[in-house]
Amino acid sequence: MARPARTKSTPARGPARKKIARAHEKAPAKARSSAKAASIGSRMTASPITIPLDSDLGNAIALMEEHGIRHLPVLDEGRLVGIVSERDLSIIESLVPDEWERIVVAEAMTPSPYAVAASTPISEVAKTMAERKYGCVVVTGPRGALLGLFTTTDALRMLAETKTARSVGQVVRAKTT
Repeated sequence: MARPARTKSTPARGPARKKIARAHEKAPAKARSSAKAASIGSRMTASPITIPLDSDLGNAIALMEEHGIRHLPVLDEGRLVGIVSERDLSIIESLVPDEWERIVVAEAMTPSPYAVAASTPISEVAKTMAERKYGCVVVTGPRGALLGLFTTTDALRMLAETKTARSVGQVVRAKTT
């Protein structure tokens, strides 16, 4: 007698059932380990373009345009002291349209930006960014040295990759059942 075709509502039997059970047992452990391994340091933009504290806003705008970026860490003698964003510059330009080019970065920057260690979990950083409406996070080393930036663009890129990976996984699973 021929075995009935397996449908979604028909439970797997024999070796197939054992294979599915093993996959379910392993999946949560893999998900937990990958979530723990997903640190901000693995997804940041390393070695970001920076600007000196005493530079003028014209230089900041030129750097942003040249490199297609929206955030510049501000350094004073190699030490992180703030961050200036494209939004900051737009606001200043609209408030003092005739004088903005004479203003220095020190006057426009956000001092003491939100900074995290490279080992900080992405989920923790993303939650804080969403709650506080931050556009970027500065990633620092053990002694506060600038390592990189993690921006909303990096977060969205990661989300798109995750969504794509899940979609591919669903297609592969559908073809194998």
